[in-house]
Amino acid sequence: MITVREGGVTYGANAWKSSPTYPTLPRRGIVSEIAKLISQEAEAAEADRDAPLPAGAVLSRPNRGRSTVYSIRLNPEEVAALQDLADAANVPSSTLARSWIVERIREEKEGLSEPAAELRAAQRHLAHLERHLRRDAS
Repeated sequence: MITVREGGVTYGANAWKSSPTYPTLPRRGIVSEIAKLISQEAEAAEADRDAPLPAGAVLSRPNRGRSTVYSIRLNPEEVAALQDLADAANVPSSTLARSWIVERIREEKEGLSEPAAELRAAQRHLAHLERHLRRDAS
């Protein structure tokens, strides 16, 4: 998503002006009113889709340079195992998988000797066992 702020006004993806305030919605029919507002905003965005950015506007793309999404395929058993390990470590499964990938990249770049790589693997295994023991003890 692209957003632009200029002089306290926020512009959406295609430089359409966002509503500065939202109307108060009655309790009844909220869903239909929200759908109506979304439809109106979408129509306004499409009507101005080729409008140039206002002069002096600052363009930002959050998370653009920070990361890239990378898809992998896992079978259901692998997904379940990853989720179980992540739950045991009290982290999201994507965080656990990312940490494994980053760790392996670092090991490859450092060119660890066979004994050093085995030592790191043993340390990881001991940490894994410790997490399981703590989980079982609680």
